[in-house]
Amino acid sequence: GTLMLQLAHIYQIQGEPAKAENVFERMIQTAERHEDTLLSKAYVGRAERRFGRGEFAKGQSDFEIAYRKAAPTRKGPILHRIAWTELNQGRQPKAVATILRVLRNPDLMMRESTNGEVLDVSFQEDLTNDLASFLARGPVG
Repeated sequence: GTLMLQLAHIYQIQGEPAKAENVFERMIQTAERHEDTLLSKAYVGRAERRFGRGEFAKGQSDFEIAYRKAAPTRKGPILHRIAWTELNQGRQPKAVATILRVLRNPDLMMRESTNGEVLDVSFQEDLTNDLASFLARGPVG
């Protein structure tokens, strides 16, 4: 699993996203062989490709599976991506609610560091900026 994710990452760096997506697909198809946290990364990888192609509903489905399988420090960033899929499907109120869910739960804004889990201030700032953008897309008045 780890080697497959590394291979997919190499394909992405080399500008071969379709090959990376094939690796993610193989991992997902052989799910019983992989730990949930690794599978979560495969689902995120495939979701990002789908998102990039404008397949927001499929991407959201993959992100939601990834969220359920993710390590605790990955759940916030995955919810952030889910919010973007919601926004791009025209569900602005739901997208705002998802961003607020992350902002209101400090555990969802944690990241791993050499000192254990710490609040990811940069991620918190990204969420706040995106919340402003999401609100701006809503009805005025």
